[in-house]
Amino acid sequence: MKYISLLLLTLTLACSSYKPLQHSEIPPKVAVVAFDFKIDDVQVEAPVEESDGLIQAIFDVKEGIETIQRVYGEWNNPENSYALRQLHSSYDVIEDALRYRFDLPVQDVDYLRGEVEYDPIGYPHGDADDVSADNDVEAVIKMDIRVMFLPVTHPNEPHILTRRRAQEFRQGLEFNIKMETLDGETIWRDKSIAWIDEPFIVTESWNWSVRTGTDHPFPELVELTRAAMGELIAKNGLL
Repeated sequence: MKYISLLLLTLTLACSSYKPLQHSEIPPKVAVVAFDFKIDDVQVEAPVEESDGLIQAIFDVKEGIETIQRVYGEWNNPENSYALRQLHSSYDVIEDALRYRFDLPVQDVDYLRGEVEYDPIGYPHGDADDVSADNDVEAVIKMDIRVMFLPVTHPNEPHILTRRRAQEFRQGLEFNIKMETLDGETIWRDKSIAWIDEPFIVTESWNWSVRTGTDHPFPELVELTRAAMGELIAKNGLL
């Protein structure tokens, strides 16, 4: 699978939402204080001309995305085994990259248990000021992954919407990370985005397979995470 990866905020290092990582500022012990996951809503074009097939296609797309959001909207439900496997594996990819490519002394994900709130499957949802002064960590990391769907565009035919085109989407993933001291001073803030080049088609049969569990909507979630981390590594000159 080929990926087209887009890096944001590279035009200027002075951007307030970006701060490069300086290894001289890395403290001896860092813990993850927050890890979040979300799926964006999808905006579907309205048809230029009414057509039963086209309108049905748009309903199929909306139903498909809503189904995906329901599946992953319960990602912290221990019974949602597929989403759990995907998310645990994606977290492992992120953790390995931070430890072995960025040389960050990141502690195990449950290191702050008892000081910050954790969800049922073991991920923290806290803030720097939740960590007590007695803790031996000197900095915390907040990070999230956001799954996106981008309608496929056809520049040569911008005003023509066919049934197939209404159903064509690309999957993308945005990774955001912020490392800060317990006093809230930002040490590192960055993001990267990866897209799957090949579009997928939302059809009635695709929706059926997702609803019945015979297929899954995100077989590429882990690979997207890996691609986004690869771009972050390259962005920081660590290839």
